[in-house]
This record gives sequence, structure tokens and C-alpha cells, in this order.
Amino acid sequence: MESIFGIIVFFIIIIGAVWAVWFLVFKVSETIGETQTSLEPVPQPQTNPAPPPIPAPRKAEKQDKSDKTVIMLMGQEAVGKTTLLALMYKEFTRNSYFPFVASNDTGIDLEEAYQKLCTIIEKPNFTEPPRLLPGTASVREYNFNIENREFVVCDTAGGLLMTKESDGRAKDLEDFNKAISKSSVIINVIDGAAMLEGSDFLADRVNSPTRVKDLLMRNKAGDERCLILFVITKCEAWIKTEAGIERLKKAFEHRHKAILNWIEQNPNRAGIFIPVKTLGCVEFSFKEGDGNKEKLVFHKKTNLKFSQENVDKPMQYAVKFCMRRSLLPIENQFKFYGNSFMIQF
Repeated sequence: MESIFGIIVFFIIIIGAVWAVWFLVFKVSETIGETQTSLEPVPQPQTNPAPPPIPAPRKAEKQDKSDKTVIMLMGQEAVGKTTLLALMYKEFTRNSYFPFVASNDTGIDLEEAYQKLCTIIEKPNFTEPPRLLPGTASVREYNFNIENREFVVCDTAGGLLMTKESDGRAKDLEDFNKAISKSSVIINVIDGAAMLEGSDFLADRVNSPTRVKDLLMRNKAGDERCLILFVITKCEAWIKTEAGIERLKKAFEHRHKAILNWIEQNPNRAGIFIPVKTLGCVEFSFKEGDGNKEKLVFHKKTNLKFSQENVDKPMQYAVKFCMRRSLLPIENQFKFYGNSFMIQF
């Protein structure tokens, strides 16, 4: 019995030891597992990343007049603005003082205008250039590239000079005034025959110097540099001699005194008197009628040829001024008004 009892006790001890070892191993494994779990990074709540911004669709590039140098032609109807522009263009293509390129439409329009003038002037009864280009409601733009610089020449409808705000042409007047304000050079085209031979009434009606002065005072009131070229057309009868040119100068200074005074009040303004020959073969003959019926009569001279003189000078001076190049010396038949140092640079 004692041996059986001993065997049972022995097995109980063995079972207890095995259980104790198992329990010890289990506890150690559990402790290690908890330690590893505590060392793992705490998972962060997942958030959807913001999508990258969608680029706005690229707009088509649009030419802005503000990026171009603006030269403006202004004057009453029938003083010869478009004729002068067509002849200036043709002279520039013949004698290129600058690397000069007209945009496609500009080149075509002005070439057609020049060819039309050449054709019509051959008629024996020709005395006045017809409308060379389609009429424009307000401002017609001609684009040029000179030495990689963009220029726009604005040819304005002559009727706008005396248009009232109550005439229902608010948009035309807005474009007209905006062109004046943006212009670096104003080319004021003046009928020389009306200025010299017409009465005060006719000269004012044809050239409207007071109205031109008012427009410039309103739209060029700042201190920006401004060159005004007074281009005298229809003066073939006087441009032949120094005495005739002197008569034109005196008549200009008398009848455009108000605008010359305005120029001389600001050192950043300058003006140049430039008589030009546009047709050569058509000259003033006489004046007839009085008051509202007063008019000037021109005749074609069969012994004279279609020829030009100084028609390229206004554009030469305008471009040089805008590029800050010296304009001097000025030709003898021209006259300078204002601060001469402004254009000597």
C-alpha cells in the first residue's frame, strides 16, 4: 500500500511541476505580447487627401491696344487725313527709314487706297480726292511693326470732331476720346487753303482749331509727353517758295493761337508745323460765295505731275519721338513750338 501511495504522490508532484512550468511560460509569452503591442504606432484615422487644384483653362491671347504705341490722325472731314496716310505708307515702303512692316489688312487697305488715288487723279476734271477707304463710324486702326515695336495709327472720322453727346453716338465718342487719351503723337491735319484764303468763319468751320484745343485739353490734361504735328495739306500753291511757306506759318499761328498757347504751358508738350504736298498737280484757284455758301475752288494743272513732298515726315517724326530719338535738326520749312529739349533727348 505504501508503494502505491508513493507512486500516486510522485505523479501528483510531476503533474504539479508540469502545470507550474506551463503557467510560467504562458505568463511570460503574454507579457512579451503586451510589450510588442504597446510599441506599435497608434493608427491614425484615414482622411482623403485634397485633390490637386484644377488649372483654369487658358484663355486665347488677345491683343490689347495698351501694349501698342498709338499715333492718331484727327481733323475735319475732307481735309485729307486718309490721303495723307495712304501716301505716308507708300513713301515708307519706297524709302524704308526703319524695318517697317504693315499688318496684312493694313497693307492691303492702304495699297488699295493709293492705287485708287493714282487712277482717279488721271481724270482731267479731278480736283478733290474721293473717299479712298470705307467710312468708319468712329476710329479705324492701321497696325504696323517698326523695329519689333507695335504701332497703331488711328484714323478718325472727321464728323466726330463736332459730334454732340446728344447725337446718339455715345460709343463712337467714347472710342474717339479714348484714342486721343492713349496717343503719344497727335497728327492734326489742317486744310491750308481754308486757313490762309478763307474767312474766319470758313477757316473755323473747315479746321475747327478751337474744338481741337478743347479735345486735347480734356483728354491730354496730364503731364505725359505728347507731340502734336500740325500737318498742312492743300497748300501746293504756296509751298513752292519760302515766301509762300512764311505766309502759311503766319496764318497758322494766328488762327491756331489758342492751341499753341496750350502747348507752351506744359514743358512735356511740343508741336511742329509741317506743310506737305500730297497731290502736286491740284492747286487752289479762287474763293467764291459768302457766309455759309463760301467755298474754295481748286483746279488741276495740266503742266504739273502727281507728286509728293514731305508726306513721310509726320510718320518719321512720330516714330522717332516714340522711340526717344532725336528729331532735330528740323527742316527749314518746318517750325517748332514748345520745349525743344523734349525731343532732343
